[in-house]
Amino acid sequence: MNPLISIIIPTKNRSEYAIPLIESILNLNENELEIVVQDNSTDQTLHDHVNANWKEKIRYFHEPKELSIIENFNLSIENSKGEYICIIGDDDGISPFLLENVKKAKRENIDAICWKLNFTYRWPSKSDSGHMYFFPLEEEDKIYDVKNELSEFLKNGGIHYLNYKLPKIYHGVIKREKLELVKSQTSNYFNGLSADIYSSVALSCVIPKVWSVRLPLTISGSSPASDQTHETKEAKQLKLEDAPHLKGRKNYIWNSLIPKVYSVETIWAESSVQALQLMGRQQEIKKLNLNRMLAEIIIANPQHKETIISEHLPQISKDVQINAKLKLTLIKIILEKYSFKIIRKIKKLLLNQKVEQIKNLPTIKDAYELVKQRHQIEI
Repeated sequence: MNPLISIIIPTKNRSEYAIPLIESILNLNENELEIVVQDNSTDQTLHDHVNANWKEKIRYFHEPKELSIIENFNLSIENSKGEYICIIGDDDGISPFLLENVKKAKRENIDAICWKLNFTYRWPSKSDSGHMYFFPLEEEDKIYDVKNELSEFLKNGGIHYLNYKLPKIYHGVIKREKLELVKSQTSNYFNGLSADIYSSVALSCVIPKVWSVRLPLTISGSSPASDQTHETKEAKQLKLEDAPHLKGRKNYIWNSLIPKVYSVETIWAESSVQALQLMGRQQEIKKLNLNRMLAEIIIANPQHKETIISEHLPQISKDVQINAKLKLTLIKIILEKYSFKIIRKIKKLLLNQKVEQIKNLPTIKDAYELVKQRHQIEI
């Protein structure tokens, strides 16, 4: 009999985070949950630890040959057996509310569960002993119409998918049969350059409703190692051809609607469009607000402004007014962002909403126990 849910952990050369994470999940001793570790490490540290301690307790797959991120994610799904799937990073964690909510999803035939990442854990660094943030929670559990959410996402530039109630397999839960449906239409579970946003948009084409839950089912982790992908000054200066997302993707065809510059925003936008294209949703691509997308990219990456305006704009439109429209959109977004910050501050004051920080938490297991302790009544 297959397990109810597979917790999938793709990893590479980060055993210092993966080992405590796996241990924290194994400590739950849940038979309805399987742990699948898809390891693309070049060293044997995690491999040796698993063989010595957990050989019969988890599903562990080590592929020492270099794989792209997308290849590793595709293999992880193929190697899992759960009726539902949840993917987390090797520095993330699960919360005490995961299993009960998945059981409810099965009883009520729910295809997808999503939540805001309001439990966040920061691993120790040279200047920090590890800490946890608790952000204000959602007001209630609620069912959302995915078609409407996808339309709003595209209307607002097709980048910031976490702001919408879309199906998510990364820090989300998806019924396996929906992943198989995506694969039957595109030949793979994942494509594009960002596995999380690609799958979110692709799954939005086959899942009509998503259940948004108030209490997060995972703990979002961050570590000094994870900051190296795109947060450093050096990463922000990378050329597109040197981007880590393109490793092992020599023949990747970049979508012409997206500026050929490297940034988080261009990777996300490109993966969104790729998902729609491979799912045969050309009409949805036409809904993408290009002005909004380009303005968001420029605001986040001012170093690419000239390239986008002088090189990219003429390639995608012959409209001589598009530059003026883009400038207006830039102003509009900047005003929106300032207005949002002001409204959020007023709301926090009126509702007495606070972000709470708890320090001195050495591992993700400590973060799990803290969440369990604080929300004991709701477990």
